[in-house]
Order: sequence, then C-alpha cells, then structure tokens
Amino acid sequence: MVIWGYISLFFYLGSSKSIFRKQNIIIIIITLIPLLVNVAYVFLEIRPYGHLDLTPFAFLGTAFIIAMGWLRIGLFDCVPIARAKFIHQVGAVFVLIGDQGRISDYNESFGRLSKKSEEDLLAVSLDEVFEQNIVTRISASNNVIKYQDDFYELIRVDVNHGKKVVG
Repeated sequence: MVIWGYISLFFYLGSSKSIFRKQNIIIIIITLIPLLVNVAYVFLEIRPYGHLDLTPFAFLGTAFIIAMGWLRIGLFDCVPIARAKFIHQVGAVFVLIGDQGRISDYNESFGRLSKKSEEDLLAVSLDEVFEQNIVTRISASNNVIKYQDDFYELIRVDVNHGKKVVG
C-alpha cells in the first residue's frame, strides 16, 4: 500500500500546478522519513541505540511537521482535488483570483485564451495578462470585456475558505 501511495503521489505530481506540486513534494519527503528510518533499522541493521527502534520517533517527528503544515499552510485541504475535478471539466474559461487580486488558479481554456505559460499567469493580475483595465470593469456595472474580437462576461463569486474569502 505504501508503494501504491507513492505511485499515486508521483503520478499526481506530474499533472498538478506548481502550487500543488510543492505540497506533493513536501508530502513525499515527509513520509519518506519514517520509511527510511525503518529500512535502516530492519534491513541495514543501523542501530545507534542498541535495540531501540527509532521508527516511532520518526513518526512522531513526521506527525509534528505535518501538523505544522496543516495548521499554517492548509497542507491537506481538499481544494486541490476538488479543483482538479471541477475546473478541468468546465468548458468555459475559468480563472480564480485570490484576495490580493492576483491569479491563483485557472483552467486550460483560460490558458489557451491568454496564450501565456503557467509562469506568466500565476500570481499576476488580469490587467497584466490582458493589458487592459479589467479590475475597474469588474467593480463597475459593466461586466463584459472585449478581447481578441470576442466578448466575455465577468462573474465574481466569493469563495469562502474558513472565515476568509479567497477568490
């Protein structure tokens, strides 16, 4: 089961956005700690304290690191899984704007529309992407923009994450 879990994490690692990729890497590294300590004790017979198995202490340290990641950065939020399922199935252009007015996430339709790479899209404002003042249009009554001879309706939806509005 451990091997299947690592295969799943590595598979998801290749298809995830950079923000979620960092979370996957953290999870992989953290879970390797007790596994490597146990392998060193059982198979390599590395026993610095005689017959005291250090694997439970490695699990304790790992649990502490995971708890800190969960409390501080929301390490195990269901948002990445729900995002992957929902956003990629939506045929319309979708972009998630964070509370600071910058792009947090988007679907493939938005990537094709903007014709920019992931590095050029994440953590920038819509104004920078489309080179026009879109933020003013969202706050005004005119929620329609023209881009490349097509018209797009802008819809603002507050996404609550706990007590904080994130998008």
